[in-house]
Parts: sequence; C-alpha cells; structure tokens
Amino acid sequence: MEILLNLFKFWPQLVLFACLWVGLVVLATKWRWLKAELATIKDLTGILAILLGGAWVYQIFIYEEWVKPAMQAPHVTITSAAEQVGMKDRLHAIQIRSTLKNESKVKVFVLAYWLDVYGYSVKPKDEQGQQQFATAEINSLNADAAAHRKTHAREYAAAEPKILQIEPLLRSDWWLESGEEVSITRTIFVSDQYDVAQISFHAKTARDKQHICLHWATSDIPGERSGEITPLTYIRNDAATDCKNLGKLERFDRTKQAHQTLRQRTGLSTTDSIIELPLLQMQPKKAASK
Repeated sequence: MEILLNLFKFWPQLVLFACLWVGLVVLATKWRWLKAELATIKDLTGILAILLGGAWVYQIFIYEEWVKPAMQAPHVTITSAAEQVGMKDRLHAIQIRSTLKNESKVKVFVLAYWLDVYGYSVKPKDEQGQQQFATAEINSLNADAAAHRKTHAREYAAAEPKILQIEPLLRSDWWLESGEEVSITRTIFVSDQYDVAQISFHAKTARDKQHICLHWATSDIPGERSGEITPLTYIRNDAATDCKNLGKLERFDRTKQAHQTLRQRTGLSTTDSIIELPLLQMQPKKAASK
C-alpha cells in the first residue's frame, strides 16, 4: 500500500511515461506511413519552427519592449529639497528645488505640476488638554483620509495650517520622454509668524490626455483640505470638445466604474512630495525628501 502511495506522488511523470510508450507503439505500427510522409513532416516542422521563432521574437523584442510598457501606467518621481537661505523684513527666504523624472518607458504628459506652501504655528501641549489632544489624534488617525493629516502626533499641537502660496511650475502642454527629467528652482518667502513651512509638490500625469481636462478650483473632495486650490479632473467624450466648456464635460468620479476604466486606460495618476521645514533655528537648515 505504501508503495502505491509513493507512486501516486509522481503521477505527472507516470502520465508522461505512459504517453511516450503509447507514442512509440503507434510509431512502430505506422513506420511505413511515416517514411511515405517524411517530406510533408519536414515541411510542417519547418513551418512550426518559423512560427515558434516569430512568437519568440515578438515576445522578446516587441511585446516586452513596446506593447507591455505601453499598457502600464506611467511612473514619475519627484525629488525635492528646501533650504532657508536668509531673512528680510521678518520674512524667511526659502529656496526650493524640485526634479520631476519619467521613470517609465513611455512618453508621459504632465497635465499639471504645482506646489503648495502652508504655514504652521505650534505650541507646547498642555497637560490639562492631554486627553483632548489624544482624542483628536485618534480621530484623525482613524479617519478615511489617512494621507492628509492636519495634525501630527508629536510633542506639540499644530494649529490649522494656512495656505500661503500656490504656483504652477510647468505649462499644461509639457511632456517627458522615457528617462527625461525637468528641474525647477524657486525662492519663496514665509512670514516669521509661522514656525513650520510645509511645501508640497504635486504632479498629475497621463500617457494619453485627449479625453482629460483640468479645471482649477477649490477642492471639495472628501478627505482633502477644505478650501484647497487644486486642478479638478474632467472627462470629455469627444476629444474636440473645448476644455473650457464645463457644461459638456463630466466631473471625474472615482466611484464610477467607467471613470476608473478610463483612468487605467490613460494612466492618469498623481505623484506627491512633501517637505516640512522648521523656521525656528538661528542658522539656516536644510530639509530634503525623495
């Protein structure tokens, strides 16, 4: 019984052996027929070899290099840095640098590339308000919009941030070829009434933009900062429709399957990079993120 159980472990090999044995028996009985059809068999074998070779060439040199990358979502990265370089008239001078790079193998259209600057004022936590602070933090951490924190669980309580500046960094008709990058340097000023400057870089990209329109407006998307100025995404069924004609456009809705299908087909995505730069040091300091 144990021998039979051990044999069952190798059932694929047994099936293959049985097929080979049956094949040999058939060949033995059909030997004369094989000799008569040898030329035809050679021709069929040559055709099969050509087909297999063509499939191999398509897989290695066409599908892997062109078709497969074109089907994947474009991938861009943002490398950013900020440095406090001086003071003037109670204003912190901050030099920011940002590099947007196309890491994918297809052309990427940069629909929008912009920065937001927020100012924070902080104060030490009050012992009497410890429980209240903890409750607020727990509610924030359990919220749906986990990526958009308004407070930080650190040794201070951060006040509601105030938007200080928003600035587009590239023209709307910009694109990046595979491996191409663009770097931008700006100098911004933040009042000394703020203790922390939060600088956010955003890039909205796609590999196909003919059915996508952007319209700058105040965000009403759940989970994002209330009143934040951002480019909202609209869809046009007819590529000839003017993007300024909002009456003929459809607002992108992530809950609609048709919109999600279009997003995947066009490779529509958003990449972010966030820097927090303390403004309390006596000497200029540098912060960077990647």
